[in-house]
Amino acid sequence: MDKLEAQTELAFIKKAIADSRRVTFDYGMILVIWGIISVLGFLGNFGILNFLEKSPRIEGVEPNLFFWMWIILFFIGIVLTAWILIKKQNAGNSLTYIGRIIISTWVGCGIAVFIISFMGSKTGAIQTWAISPINSTIFGAGFYICGIISNQKWCRNLGFGWWLGALLMLFVGDTDMHWDFVIMPLLTFFLLLLPGIIIFFIEKRNA
Repeated sequence: MDKLEAQTELAFIKKAIADSRRVTFDYGMILVIWGIISVLGFLGNFGILNFLEKSPRIEGVEPNLFFWMWIILFFIGIVLTAWILIKKQNAGNSLTYIGRIIISTWVGCGIAVFIISFMGSKTGAIQTWAISPINSTIFGAGFYICGIISNQKWCRNLGFGWWLGALLMLFVGDTDMHWDFVIMPLLTFFLLLLPGIIIFFIEKRNA
């Protein structure tokens, strides 16, 4: 009986790992979407910071421009993500238990990022420069957890990259150089958008 239970548990673990890897590769487009949205947002940051704030017509209102730009981009990301998930569900790609854990992990990370980025800055509870390192820490936790669940070392290691980036942004701190506007886009491109593109093409190749 013990041997049978051990075999059953081993089979369950193998299936769970296979399911989690399938989920990791099935949803590369979601990473691409959020990577593109983040890059567009950072480009908007540069535009507002370097050009728009110099205009006397909008002097003093740039914080609101940052806020509403990111709100719109965040909403677009949610709509596109929901569309992909619904499309895959209708195609018969139902989520397994492990898949729901992975998706739920990222939903939780997304909610945390939303609260930190929008509510934290809007209420003044969090300084603007600190938002990027905090969010980088959250992304690192998401990649690390999903990498452990799916037994994907590359995914887990992305988490270390995000954490190193967070530490770097914390060390450079609040300066007039706005280093977070440079470091965070680089992290987003190399640790979110680029992996998403690679995963997307792997998904297409395996389809």
